[in-house]
Amino acid sequence: MEPKMLRELSDAGIQHNGLGTDGEVAKLFNKMNTILVPSLMTYSEVKRIRWTFLAFVGAIAALLLSALQTYYTIHQPK
Repeated sequence: MEPKMLRELSDAGIQHNGLGTDGEVAKLFNKMNTILVPSLMTYSEVKRIRWTFLAFVGAIAALLLSALQTYYTIHQPK
């Protein structure tokens, strides 16, 4: 990102620079672009675990418990 781009974003009201000069903010954005790229090896273990099935079971359990709570709220024992 170039300082000129940041100036255009600021003039359009899209971005507000409270950190310093446009050049400093451009350097920050350019650093973030290279630092925040995730490594595929970092998340490889998580991808092997079957989280989808566990999330599905959790969602079904939450729906059933919500339905049960609603039923007992409506049909309270007297």
